[in-house]
Amino acid sequence: MKIFVTGVAGFLGSHLADAMLAEGHYVVGIDNLIGGELDNVPSRVDFHQFDCNDFDHRRASPNRFANPQPYRHWPWDRSCER
Repeated sequence: MKIFVTGVAGFLGSHLADAMLAEGHYVVGIDNLIGGELDNVPSRVDFHQFDCNDFDHRRASPNRFANPQPYRHWPWDRSCER
């Protein structure tokens, strides 16, 4: 199954991606790397660095992001911790 994970470079997203890869799924992950770390992204994730709101980037690669099942959204803004 193709699974799309946003926030894949963060704590929650990277652990979810690890679990989905362990179950044999294909994982496409995105992160803007503002709060996450590239080192957190599992090596087998099809990773793309950009912001979810960058619609031009998404239009440039429509097949890469098409038909994920399911979609998981795990971003976290560190400014929310205050």
